[in-house]
Amino acid sequence: LLVIPTDQGTTAYDPDTGKALWEHAWPTSGIVRCLQPALVGETDIVIGTGLGVGTQRIRVERKDGNWTTTEVWKTTQFKPYYNDMVVHDGHAYGFDNNFFCCVDLENGKVKWKARGYGSGQVLLLAGQGLLLISTEKGELALVKASPDAHAELGKIKVIDGKTWNHPILSRGRVFIRNGQEIACVE
Repeated sequence: LLVIPTDQGTTAYDPDTGKALWEHAWPTSGIVRCLQPALVGETDIVIGTGLGVGTQRIRVERKDGNWTTTEVWKTTQFKPYYNDMVVHDGHAYGFDNNFFCCVDLENGKVKWKARGYGSGQVLLLAGQGLLLISTEKGELALVKASPDAHAELGKIKVIDGKTWNHPILSRGRVFIRNGQEIACVE
């Protein structure tokens, strides 16, 4: 399936035919949804929207050839805008404006919020239970992926200037860039 969130809601398409398979309405009065939806299990999708709209978890099911979508929960306590979230062990980790958050995917409740990363980006190192955050100030931070509390394990300055780009992880190296420079950390 090809799942596309828009300011009207979320629609899934058959990638071979382009046929719309299901739609879930959640209009935003023109506020753009510009981050990737996150998959949770076999049936659920988490859709985040910034600028005060919030986040919604929907369940998508197919029975007798018909698709249905159902809202599981909705919250305005977590409003990721252009910063994708990651999902790990029943929790989402991502940005709510300038706060880095952990959200319980069962009920949409925020478990904790932390400052210090600006409007950064996050990658999941699932096998290690760690989050790699590139901060808005060009730093890389390593944070424990734990719903219990925010636990930063370390932070280093990598590049100068505002950094909103996603970091890239490849073969044990992290690439971080902005409009002026790029750096590689091993």
